[in-house]
Amino acid sequence: PDVKQICKTVRAEMQVKYLVTDQQGWKRFVLQLQKLWHPDKNAEYAKKATEVFKCVQKEKKKLEARYY
Repeated sequence: PDVKQICKTVRAEMQVKYLVTDQQGWKRFVLQLQKLWHPDKNAEYAKKATEVFKCVQKEKKKLEARYY
């Protein structure tokens, strides 16, 4: 799948997870996503991983700004 589709899926998953988990669960979930998509962990797909990682960071900030 292309980066846009992956980001769309990740954002939707993050939005649902943010609403249904407590703060500690949310932090663990975001850390898991960051580890999963970190460019250093995905050398073969560094460009794609970088874009998805940025998407995760942006959505995290957006959700936390909205509800805190």
